[in-house]
Amino acid sequence: MTRRAILHTGHSKTATTYLQHFLHLNEDLLARQGYHLPADFTGLGYPNYRDIVAAGRTFSGNAWPLFEALRRGEKLTPFETLLGSDGSLILSTEMLFYYVHSTRKIVAFLSSLGYQVQILAYVPLYDRGVVSSYVQNVRNHGLHAGVLEFLDSASMRYCMYGTILSELRGYLPQTRIDFRQFRREALLGGRIEDDFVAHAAPELEASTMRRPTHGLNPSLRLEILELLRVFNRIGYTPGMQAARKMEEELGQEARDTLFHFYFTETVAQAVRERFADDKALLLSQVDWPQSDHEAWSFERFTPSPASIDPHLLLRALDELMRLLAEE
Repeated sequence: MTRRAILHTGHSKTATTYLQHFLHLNEDLLARQGYHLPADFTGLGYPNYRDIVAAGRTFSGNAWPLFEALRRGEKLTPFETLLGSDGSLILSTEMLFYYVHSTRKIVAFLSSLGYQVQILAYVPLYDRGVVSSYVQNVRNHGLHAGVLEFLDSASMRYCMYGTILSELRGYLPQTRIDFRQFRREALLGGRIEDDFVAHAAPELEASTMRRPTHGLNPSLRLEILELLRVFNRIGYTPGMQAARKMEEELGQEARDTLFHFYFTETVAQAVRERFADDKALLLSQVDWPQSDHEAWSFERFTPSPASIDPHLLLRALDELMRLLAEE
């Protein structure tokens, strides 16, 4: 029997947290079908992801400890016992998507353990990918520039899917690498977990598996994001704890609202120009159905007006001032 290792590498903001929770909720079922999903890394100084899922918290997947070890310049050999299995292995972290060399090292390590590795990644449309990457950097990394400035200064090759896929295939010619579209119409069953199971563990039926009962890692409200941009600019970020408290007060934002606010006509034109060559490179390497127009345009580009609700902005300011006064 071939021992397979499925390495899910993201992309970020493609329901990765939801998928990771889904997998850990079904550890026992996966194990009975011969799929090992490592969860307890406490012996190596990392979390027990089973406990994190039980608490309903977010995390970066059970392959993150390997990524972090490489980032620190450490060897992967301490993970050998934990990752050993008579069956197949499932690992996931969105952190790997843009780090081709780390992915290459992890694949080599898994191959040395006797696994046949399959890389599986989900990529959003270019327009959605740009906005979600921008919002994530405002939210988590202190970004205060606009979308155009973000694209011009980005050093992480955000949304260069064709380039990433080409590099992976160049370094790993013997490895199966699948890039799937993160788009409801392109996902089998219209859901990320159904599509993942169909491609990673086809003998299982996703419909019989437990699913998370609530949303995970939701978007902040537009008003809060814009306030964060202001504080990022002056060198003070209230932090995720305060933002979460504000989110509880104001509710969660619909992703379309964020998209339409930040994806203006000017941004749309810049995205078309910036990613034209990468899109051609990507589409030359995938086997998506040619009858699917949106798959081959790989963009929606439908800018439409969106604005900040002044009442919600005032509520966000009031809540922020209350939180700061409590510190």
